[in-house]
Amino acid sequence: MPFFRECAAIGEYRVRVVVEEALDATRTKMGWTVDLNTSFQLDVLPPDDWQSVSDRILGEEKDSLHVFGGYLSPTARRYAALRAARLGVPYCVMAESPLNMESGLRKLAKELYLRWGVPRKGRGIIEKARHLFCLSGERIDGSIAAGWPIEKVRSFGYFPEPQITGESLAQSHDALVRIISMGYLSHYKGNHVLLDALAYLNKANREYVCEIVGSGDQADALKRQAEALGISHKVNFHGFVSDPDLKCLLARSDILVCPGLDEPWGIRINEGIHLGMAVVASDRLGASDVLNHAHCGEVFRSGCAGELYLILDELISNREKLVDLKNRAKRAGHLISPSRAAKYFLEIVSDTNDQAKHPIAVWH
Repeated sequence: MPFFRECAAIGEYRVRVVVEEALDATRTKMGWTVDLNTSFQLDVLPPDDWQSVSDRILGEEKDSLHVFGGYLSPTARRYAALRAARLGVPYCVMAESPLNMESGLRKLAKELYLRWGVPRKGRGIIEKARHLFCLSGERIDGSIAAGWPIEKVRSFGYFPEPQITGESLAQSHDALVRIISMGYLSHYKGNHVLLDALAYLNKANREYVCEIVGSGDQADALKRQAEALGISHKVNFHGFVSDPDLKCLLARSDILVCPGLDEPWGIRINEGIHLGMAVVASDRLGASDVLNHAHCGEVFRSGCAGELYLILDELISNREKLVDLKNRAKRAGHLISPSRAAKYFLEIVSDTNDQAKHPIAVWH
């Protein structure tokens, strides 16, 4: 919503946002809310009549540029994108690069689907689309494999408005370095890699404490791993926490670790940058591009506990570098602001000769 609000604020464009539901159950449970006091028109499709309402909106806005947030899943967005392609209504797509985060036989089946099924499924939409704004940053290889011509693909991401900033938190200044990781506790989120790195720190006699925030199907396994590694006294598992409690934990933390094995973006990297934290992330998160290009964080190879250990070891033993990384993050926040993203997006879609150019990503 902040992105579309900023598009509307520029003043030259009328913005209308259509959603299938105001907020899904998972985000509602996490405390998210929808600000209905918007500067643009917001429509929620009725669950029992979404198809006819989608048709009506396409008819009302046949001369407008439509932006579809996804095109592969059997949703109202795919239906509307297919209709727009048939009717000759101008549109572009915002979507993550397809990823394979499965394991075992499911991974093989997903690989076959990505290689053969996705290009066929998306062909009609891809052919008529003006652009794809890839929500996985500069990791556009999955989108190219899905059939998108490279000249249509633009690196993009997620640009939420910071709910809290480093200036709004009462930062802790004690001597103990505090590490935090937050998110759903599943295998692909990589917290088992973080625990292995912490065990190396323990063997090196480094002083730290780590807060792991979130719930998921790997919670019990991670607790057992911490116990087996002999670091359970230095790792606190908090499960799901309220927003005030999360703010308190963030205020006490120095380093945010995002160890995901393979994720489209990793929105917690945005949060860490806006908070002025030292952010350390896997190179298989789309938002790691921001850390690399803005030099405001450290990136390690996905799944490599040794590399993660070396980065954490240096930050713990070299407080000057830790402070410098925090300051770099504070200075980089504007690169991933909703207003900057909106200007970048509108510059591209308003240029009729855009396909002759390859603009750099918004965070460069």
